[in-house]
Amino acid sequence: MFPLAFPLIASPGALSAAVLLTGRARDWVETAFIIMMIGLCLIFTYLAMRAADALLRCLGQTGADVVGRISGVFLAGLAVQFVFGGLQYHPFGQ
Repeated sequence: MFPLAFPLIASPGALSAAVLLTGRARDWVETAFIIMMIGLCLIFTYLAMRAADALLRCLGQTGADVVGRISGVFLAGLAVQFVFGGLQYHPFGQ
């Protein structure tokens, strides 16, 4: 196993998203759904890693760069949403 695989897959952003979503869950059904989605993401990640060579050949270097940049934009949008959500639930001065 590649030693940096855990930090690249379970980055601080992914761990923060899992903690925040689980903290907002109202009951065990929502918590179970979040855990199932994390498992589904892990399965997709595993399958993507197994097919990485074929995906890179299919996408090419430019396509892989585009997918990486689009993923970065989605992650930045999620981070902004969490910041605004945190400010909404914890306003300063109260």
